[in-house]
Amino acid sequence: MKLKILLIIGIVFLIVSLFYLYVNRENPLLYRSVDSASVEHSGFIIQNPFRERGPEVEAERILQNLKDGNCKEALTLLAEDANAIVHTCEREGFYPIKSWSIMDREDIGNKVVFVYKVYRNDHGDTIPESTKTFPGLVWIDVEKIGDQFHALSYQTYY
Repeated sequence: MKLKILLIIGIVFLIVSLFYLYVNRENPLLYRSVDSASVEHSGFIIQNPFRERGPEVEAERILQNLKDGNCKEALTLLAEDANAIVHTCEREGFYPIKSWSIMDREDIGNKVVFVYKVYRNDHGDTIPESTKTFPGLVWIDVEKIGDQFHALSYQTYY
């Protein structure tokens, strides 16, 4: 009898929790533990599973294009001048992105600012046949215009 009651309470709690998350899907973050004073943005976030994923898809499209070596394609759609694109693509070729994970997200009206931790290969390593991987940060701004999300900027350091 006690087991049935606990099971019913657990199921009711699960249903209420899922309903709460769905109702609050406009808030994409459930929990943020980010050290904003840290250059490396140490910490983590827990995202709402019912959030709007459109901004993430657009930001990760940029990252995937960079990883695949399609730098000019990735950055041409952004509000960057030609010299900045050439410089960034040169650096991206030297330190290509291998993987990434989201570190922070901030929604400001129709805009979303993402901070990703990226891992890059260091082709500038002086040891032959050695490819060191090092972490870095990437900031991607995405804006919703009409029904579509568009990446506005890509910022990083090498």
